[in-house]
Amino acid sequence: METISILMLGGRRCGKTTILANMCENIKNVLHHDATDNDQTLFTLNKEPESLVKMAKALDQLDSYFDGHLKRYDEFVIDDNPSTMESHVKLRLQPTNHGDALKLDFIDIPGEWCLDKPDIVTEHIRKSQVIILAIDSPAMMEEQGALFEYCNKSGDISKMILSALNSDFLKDERSQKLILLVPLKCEKYIINNQGDCSLDGMLSLTTMVKDRYSSLLKTLQSDEYRRKVTLAITPIVTIREVRWASYSFKKDGAETSIYDAKGNPIALDAHELYTKLLSRYGFRDSLFDNALKNGPTALYCEQPLVYTLVYTLKYALYLQDHRSAWVDAMLKIPILGAILGFLGNLWAGIINLFRNNDSYEKEFKRLSNRKMCKEAEGYEILQNPLNI
Repeated sequence: METISILMLGGRRCGKTTILANMCENIKNVLHHDATDNDQTLFTLNKEPESLVKMAKALDQLDSYFDGHLKRYDEFVIDDNPSTMESHVKLRLQPTNHGDALKLDFIDIPGEWCLDKPDIVTEHIRKSQVIILAIDSPAMMEEQGALFEYCNKSGDISKMILSALNSDFLKDERSQKLILLVPLKCEKYIINNQGDCSLDGMLSLTTMVKDRYSSLLKTLQSDEYRRKVTLAITPIVTIREVRWASYSFKKDGAETSIYDAKGNPIALDAHELYTKLLSRYGFRDSLFDNALKNGPTALYCEQPLVYTLVYTLKYALYLQDHRSAWVDAMLKIPILGAILGFLGNLWAGIINLFRNNDSYEKEFKRLSNRKMCKEAEGYEILQNPLNI
């Protein structure tokens, strides 16, 4: 069966690997719902062996912040060892009564590649069906956004996205993309002292995303792209019990403040700032005792995967509807059929699993109902050509 490529795109140390681990954990609550005779759980999400090790390591890192040794006002740095190589997390969405599976390949690329290897990043964008654009929320919200471009590389990323979604993409009637803008590390802005999500805070965050990415969004919502690109803003909370505290700067193996005596950010070389800036976090005081007792709590981390799964079915049906009649005829000729099979039968396995089976169709409708939207949780679908 076709593999769905999902590119994790974003700046350095924005937390892409960590959200992948939490995404896999949180999705279980959605897939493994209470089963009855008339409403059975139809899917399990399985990790490939190598991916299982990667996810376990990422979750262990989260647990290390809750080992009981921290004091109430201690601060710590999350993800101080960024990746330097491309990595893949491979999952299989396995129907319980079918031998085939939907394969998902999450491609995690180092944030530095946005500066150092733009051609490789652009090619990944071109080939991937889904783009998860991870956004460093503190850099967007603090210091009047002075560090936003340094940390998120939004200008460079926007150029690469538009370069990948070029005239060939626009001319091909079968081409579609799902782009999710995913604010991370946003606990300070959307979680209140009781540990609940603030709708006002969520809406303020999504409003800021639309402002900071206004140029890219304006282009993707233009007449050229509005029938080709599905857009949504889907904030997630990796560790509900913590909040962003301050920035520091790593120099000569030691941490130092990025602020001068008057509290203003020190002027730093852009590349130096990008590679050495650290975000420090601390426990939310009112949640400290519960945090150390019960460990980290994530919120909404399953949502990018829910959006991806629902989009995948819709896109498969879209491809089936846009398959040319001549392809079906050519597929009946043995040699040409072998050559053209990858085109004519694109995602045919997905169609067979879900379109021709009422129970699978019902399950995907249930998944779609678990997709959050602006009216309910501060999420927002900006553009929806496939009606996911």
